[in-house]
Amino acid sequence: MAALMLLEHSPVEIEQGTLDMTALRDAGLAELIDRETGEPKFSITRKGKVLLRILSERVPREGNVSAAFRS
Repeated sequence: MAALMLLEHSPVEIEQGTLDMTALRDAGLAELIDRETGEPKFSITRKGKVLLRILSERVPREGNVSAAFRS
């Protein structure tokens, strides 16, 4: 999820061999954008944005977390 959150501010320069990015690309959640100048960059796909939105809705907000989980 953290890698998807990073890509939300994409495109970002990340080494191509990074396991998180490779897995996200293989799952269709990220794409490699070739740049004519500079390093290739990764960007989040539409499918990745949808998944990130779904995951974000399932994560409890700090104000909604019960006292048992705060300690």
